[in-house]
Amino acid sequence: MKEKATSLYIHIPFCAQKCAYCDFVSFRTDDAFRAAYMAALCKELEIIGDNDAKPGLKTVFVGGGTPSLLSVPEIEKLSQRLKESFDMHQVVEFSIEANPGTLDQEKLLAWRKAGVNRISMGVQSMDDQMLKTLGRIHSSKTARQSFELLRNTGFDNINLDVMFGLPGQTEENLLQTLDEIIALNPEHISAYSLKIEDGTPFDKLYSKGLIELPSEEEDREMYHSLVRKLHQAGYRQYEISNFAKPSRACKHNLVYWKGEPYYAAGLAAHGYTEGVRTGNYADWDKYQAALNAGDLPVESQETISDSEAAFEYIMLGLRLNEGVDLKAYRSKFQEDLLKQYAEVIASQVQQGTLIVENDFLRLSQYGMDIANTVIAEFL
Repeated sequence: MKEKATSLYIHIPFCAQKCAYCDFVSFRTDDAFRAAYMAALCKELEIIGDNDAKPGLKTVFVGGGTPSLLSVPEIEKLSQRLKESFDMHQVVEFSIEANPGTLDQEKLLAWRKAGVNRISMGVQSMDDQMLKTLGRIHSSKTARQSFELLRNTGFDNINLDVMFGLPGQTEENLLQTLDEIIALNPEHISAYSLKIEDGTPFDKLYSKGLIELPSEEEDREMYHSLVRKLHQAGYRQYEISNFAKPSRACKHNLVYWKGEPYYAAGLAAHGYTEGVRTGNYADWDKYQAALNAGDLPVESQETISDSEAAFEYIMLGLRLNEGVDLKAYRSKFQEDLLKQYAEVIASQVQQGTLIVENDFLRLSQYGMDIANTVIAEFL
């Protein structure tokens, strides 16, 4: 019997300005499009709820784009639809993504009334020149003010996103940003190395030699320094890119990393339910047309075989600091992972990339540096 989904991802594609490194489905909008989008999104949520007889949720994550651009009436409309289509009584974590400079007290109070209890804010850097390079609309001062506003409005579970490996960035520059982030005392910090994605403004500049990135060695040294500094500040690394104070790990993201099912709604949103991975239309006209016809706006779907699910469980589990739970793997797939991949594991243990300990298989610190290479061995 397949696990029942108890998590929901909602995609809000609105942005004040597209960042130079971003390849997510997001764009600037006008009021007419926003009204049409929110109507279509609520229709999709209604269909999902009806199809599964008002399923109960435990985690909700509203991402984007910039969900914090939603107006109070839009927040209230979304909240009402969620309450009508899903059983929200068991929700333990309800997150929204936000950007500095897009928040005000009225909107935050509306989000709190809707049940939101966690905010993930994209700060990225506390260096104003670096923020301009990234195409961010905020300054370091705005980031501090927005964080203070979140605290004053009662939010006690805040994540701040940070990026490293940026054009012109040095280790000293990164550590200065981390000092300022740590001084704010958020409950959670996510740290991502810049990746040049196809078709982004950064991709075009990079291909023309107009921006220079830190070397791979410099990028790794930044990462190691970041891990050390956050550890010293009391943040526990629980995933390659994520650090939290005790009991503050992101419950919704753990659903992804542990291969658990989840619903998804919105333009280009991807879900995983009943062993099937689905992808919604990224084209607005097709997305809206499907919903107007009373159908879910699914463009692609793929049934995940047991062997594919097992590999994904390993791949995602190895991103976690605790690693792959060997007992859970046996229960889920009726296989002994250590026997199934005995040769690969023995070789990687010998090379110092994997560790078998307390019924978990995990990456060593060295293994984390070359995680993709190690994970590929399981293919």
